[in-house]
Amino acid sequence: MSRRDFHQLLLRYLSGECSAKEKEWIDSWYDELNKEFKGDKASIDLNSLEKELWEKINQQTQPSSSSKTISLSKTINFPKIWLVAASCSVLLLSTLWFVQKRLEEYPTDASFVSNVPTNEITTIRNDTDSVSLVVLPDSSTIKLFAKASLRYAATFLDNREVHVTGDAYFQVKANASRPFYVFHNTTITKVLGTSFLIRKMPGKETEEITVFSGKVEVIDNSRRKNVLKRVLSKPEKVQLTTNHRAVLDDAKGRLEEGIAAHPVPVSPTILSSVSLNFTEITLHELSSRLEAIYGLPISLDPSLTNTTFTGDIQDMSLFDQLDIICEVTQTNYTVKGKKILIKQ
Repeated sequence: MSRRDFHQLLLRYLSGECSAKEKEWIDSWYDELNKEFKGDKASIDLNSLEKELWEKINQQTQPSSSSKTISLSKTINFPKIWLVAASCSVLLLSTLWFVQKRLEEYPTDASFVSNVPTNEITTIRNDTDSVSLVVLPDSSTIKLFAKASLRYAATFLDNREVHVTGDAYFQVKANASRPFYVFHNTTITKVLGTSFLIRKMPGKETEEITVFSGKVEVIDNSRRKNVLKRVLSKPEKVQLTTNHRAVLDDAKGRLEEGIAAHPVPVSPTILSSVSLNFTEITLHELSSRLEAIYGLPISLDPSLTNTTFTGDIQDMSLFDQLDIICEVTQTNYTVKGKKILIKQ
């Protein structure tokens, strides 16, 4: 079997299209891997795994020491056995290299968990009913909500990494050369410099990340305990900017993008420089102004281009503003993904 054939077999396994015999073979291979990748380790000794499997191949190909004579047929077949062993070794080494690269590219936990002594890891738990403010070594801040907990290395390593359980609001110090990673239940959020909120939805296997400024990348980490799926396919990820949110439903295994429940102006001072009290403003112009305030695309049905609105929508949230606009103009709006559409 070539490496390409082997890869295609694993893909068929993941999609449920392999035969019962192929499934049995893959399951046995996967069980061997799981013996080495126990639990949810962030670091895996792949060299030990390779050594152990190679020794098994070597034992199977070595002639028995108790044999005093070797028949002609065994002498003829012996090189074939070594050829099979060599092929297995090449496949094993290339597979282990691929596994190692994939796990390095998409880790499942912060590197300090396995690389930093326990006494050099700071653990904070908010057992109060109020919000607790934490200042990190790089001056980034985290607001821990009630019952939330936080772990991080007292001195950040190459990357700035924290592990959070529960709800937390982040204001990350900008540093393009040192990304900031938040490991939270079934998601990983990669940040350069921004403010955002991470929540675990009460009573649900759902996580929500909402961005209030800057840009983040959210990575699905729900498959962290399935070594085979982690190795063979890249995790789903989405890019979020101001007023965007991502929701990961662990039960459904789906990462969805949307708009924040309470969008904020992209600039704290923008509302002081504009008036939202209008007289006969077209919906085309009005939607453009709201786009500039909130940084969200607002599309308009072409038939409504010349429809006008008169009213005061000052000091309201975006969705309250849209409710008033649609009530006055006898229209309605829908939210699809990260876009808003006003239609008849």
